[in-house]
Amino acid sequence: MYGIILGAIGSMASILALVLQLYKEKKQHKLTFLLVLILILTCSSSYLSYKYYETTQPERIRMKKQESLSESAKSFIDTYPSFRSYWDAGENEGIAKSGLLILEMHQDLFPETYIQIKNDLEEDLKFGREFRNQEEQRFTSQTSAKQIYNILKLFSEK
Repeated sequence: MYGIILGAIGSMASILALVLQLYKEKKQHKLTFLLVLILILTCSSSYLSYKYYETTQPERIRMKKQESLSESAKSFIDTYPSFRSYWDAGENEGIAKSGLLILEMHQDLFPETYIQIKNDLEEDLKFGREFRNQEEQRFTSQTSAKQIYNILKLFSEK
């Protein structure tokens, strides 16, 4: 913010010096052209500095990331049905990992929560894969898919 103010003060001093020089010199056409050029450069520089400041505000960046997470979660929910098939453990595991990937892309918004969700989900999926009983494997993969679906449903509503 201070850079913008100092830049504006410096630009105004340059314009003032050029205007004063314009009154002293006889070659007004050349100086008038330079005055217009400096004025255009000053205006464009001030505008671009303000836009840069506006887009790099941490609050604005965080808000855009939250909007992106909400859109991704809505897209995921629209793509996959809310009912998970008990009999298709592979599909459920794929849904769980796809949802985890969306959360991973936005993990900087909630780092501690993401790590906890990831650890719980991976532990459930690992347990399901190592378990010899297919019924237990199906149940854990279905539970994991429901868990990720519900988490993304919460993010899509924000």
